[in-house]
Amino acid sequence: MTGVSLIFFITSLIVSVYASCVLETPDGTIDVSLAASTKGFFHKQPSTTFEEYFFNICKKLSNFPDIEKSSVKNAFAYDMQTYYGGLRILRPIAPTSADEVKIALADPKNTKGGVVLTHSTVDVTGADDNEKYTLVVNLTCDENENDEPSEDAIEVEKVQTESLNYKITVTTKTRAACPRKGGSHGGPLGQYGIGGLIVTLLLVCVVLYFIIGALLLKFKFQKTGSDIIPQKEFWMDLPVLVKDGCLFIFEGVMVLVNKMRGKSAVYNNV
Repeated sequence: MTGVSLIFFITSLIVSVYASCVLETPDGTIDVSLAASTKGFFHKQPSTTFEEYFFNICKKLSNFPDIEKSSVKNAFAYDMQTYYGGLRILRPIAPTSADEVKIALADPKNTKGGVVLTHSTVDVTGADDNEKYTLVVNLTCDENENDEPSEDAIEVEKVQTESLNYKITVTTKTRAACPRKGGSHGGPLGQYGIGGLIVTLLLVCVVLYFIIGALLLKFKFQKTGSDIIPQKEFWMDLPVLVKDGCLFIFEGVMVLVNKMRGKSAVYNNV
């Protein structure tokens, strides 16, 4: 993998992680990753002692002690089922990939009506049968609330849509579901922003590319002097390539301009 390919790969990875949490609207940017909790959220259904939920908003869970008992790590949500006889099973009820979380306005005509996070359906192994779960997180925009919702204000509803298929709906209020002008300042990255993070990581990748490449060429391939520069010929030719590219574009523009002037002159003569 070349240095350019590595940079492109890392950039794509960063975008895929954050894309599902950010929504651009005419009234500003909605960044629901601001609603994520550092420790995650816990909810126990008040109507029963058999169902408990661990989940987070646009952030994977990894630090709940019970999650270590699960065969699937870093999912967005889990449930703990307690069966008769004291059997407790911790199950992931949401995917582990950010690409499987989609964000949309709750009301397409109202940018301040909140957003809906829909997670892809996952297969869940229960005590007896394989079940399918779909997690939906409804976030209502409320400027008077904090970015991170209070656990007391979270409601969870489980509905059986068909045989062995269930829909888990989490509903809460958060300021993070409201559009903000100028991006999501005040979030985990502050004014630095995702763009700043990507640029910084690109610069780091470039530096590492040269350092690691030089070390490999020097100690493994016994190169010396300027020969320790990775892909030396490419970098030596780069200024000329940039110059040729600029000249090519300039000449193309001039040809187009001259054609347009020629047509104008014809019309004037007529």
